[in-house]
Amino acid sequence: MRPSHASPGLAVRLVTLTWALVAVVACGEEPPEPRSSSRAARPSAEPASPTYPTTADELVELFIAEVARRDPSVEVRRLGDMRVQAYRVGEDDPAGEMTLENAWGECRPSPRECQSVVETYASVFLQTEPDPVRIEHVRLVLFGRDVMTRQGSGALAWAEPFAGDFMSAYVLDSPDAILTLRPEQLSELELPAPALRARALTNMRRAFGPLRHGVFSPDGSIHMIETNGNGVASDSYNAARLLLPDLWRPLREVVRGELVAAAPARDIAMFTGTEEPRGIEGLRYLAREMFHGEPHPVSPQLVRWSENGWVAIP
Repeated sequence: MRPSHASPGLAVRLVTLTWALVAVVACGEEPPEPRSSSRAARPSAEPASPTYPTTADELVELFIAEVARRDPSVEVRRLGDMRVQAYRVGEDDPAGEMTLENAWGECRPSPRECQSVVETYASVFLQTEPDPVRIEHVRLVLFGRDVMTRQGSGALAWAEPFAGDFMSAYVLDSPDAILTLRPEQLSELELPAPALRARALTNMRRAFGPLRHGVFSPDGSIHMIETNGNGVASDSYNAARLLLPDLWRPLREVVRGELVAAAPARDIAMFTGTEEPRGIEGLRYLAREMFHGEPHPVSPQLVRWSENGWVAIP
């Protein structure tokens, strides 16, 4: 799932992390360990209200109620780990499945916007007869192996290794959502695997254009990819741009040493150079913090650019 643009809270979180990075670099200390899940999920400062969920369980219950309101013929069953399945009345096989981790990640920093988030997820969840997959709408995105494992239901079977912890998966792009495509859906396109991947990457290259970037860290050693012109707003494919290493070739001239990048969350891609000691240290810190703190985590993995593609950095 994805909104049409990044939430305003992202700007605040990036500013906070920037100043935390200043403190780490200035003191020359080892960056602190990433926030634990309990810290990342602590309740918002928003006043308590029945319509503003303050826990993941409350979010799931709000989602179940919204689905029931829209279609009483659908029963939602919880599977644990924020996963839910849809069953039509009188049918034994599930009509659909969804994880609500991303929905909770979007609601947690902005509880007052949660109803809108839930409505969007419920709308997609009830699309039991989606439009046919059209090749011009197929793209690829990045997931982290650990994140995909948490999704369950054989999610790893839909993905291909990319670099280190990164894995790629096919999606169907639409104005309201990025829908992961299962192998049986891709088979409808009747394309061999190499041709399918090439076409998906071509679709992305045509849509993205050249990479834009801006300086992120105060010392100028870390840069952030910009997709809507202000360094914060996102088209939801920031991390996915790593899948097009040729687009990154010109950025080698921006840094000292070899190009190193991180894509800790769906809406965030950053880079520095191997001859930027503070840049590498800072990028590691930011990748860990953003992976644990952002609504759509991917992986804290760092990768180095090469003529043959990205190489994982331990």
